[in-house]
Amino acid sequence: AQESRGLGDVYKRQRLDISIDCDFESVTKDEWVNAKISLQLGTKVFASGNYNGSGKVKGRGNSSWGYDKKPYSIKLDEKASLLDIPKTKKYAIVASYTDSTLMRNYITYKAYQDLIGIDYVPKCEFVDVYLNGKYNGIYILVERISIEKNKINIAEADEDNITGGYLIEKNVHGRVNYKKDQVLSLIHISEPTR
Repeated sequence: AQESRGLGDVYKRQRLDISIDCDFESVTKDEWVNAKISLQLGTKVFASGNYNGSGKVKGRGNSSWGYDKKPYSIKLDEKASLLDIPKTKKYAIVASYTDSTLMRNYITYKAYQDLIGIDYVPKCEFVDVYLNGKYNGIYILVERISIEKNKINIAEADEDNITGGYLIEKNVHGRVNYKKDQVLSLIHISEPTR
C-alpha cells in the first residue's frame, strides 16, 4: 500500500498505529492478540484528541477476510473516545478493499446518521492505518455494534431473565440464496455472550 498523497500539507488524515508482537499475517479471526494502539490526529479537529493505549486485535469479516487488505476488530483495555465516537472498548477498522472509491461504507454510515427515526447508527471516520509500523492503507474506523447505553440500549438477557434484549447477527458464507438461507442455522446470537 502506498501512503495517501494529494492535498499535501493542506489536509492530513488521522493516523492509527497498531503494533503487536508477531506478524499480522498470523492474526486470525478466532483469537485476540495483545496490541499497542495509538491514534494521532490529522488536520480535522476532534475534541477527544490523540490516543495512546493498549488492547487486543483480531481479524473480522466474512468474504472481506480473504482479501489482501484485511479488516480487524479492536478491543481496548479501557473505554475511550476515538475521533469523538462515544466512549467504548469496541472498535473495528473496515478495509473497503473492493470499493475503489473507499466511500460506500462511509457514505452509508454518515447518511443513516442524519435520517430521522433511526435510534442508533455506528459512528465512523477515515484513518491511515499502520500495522507494526508499515503503512497498510486508508480504513474506516467504526464503533462495533453492541449492547451499550450509548449504542443499542436494551435490557440484556441473562440466565435468570431470558426475556431481555438480544443482538442477533446473520452470517452467510458465499453467495446469498434468500430461499435457502432463511434457516435458523445461519443466525448467531452476538450478545449476550455466555
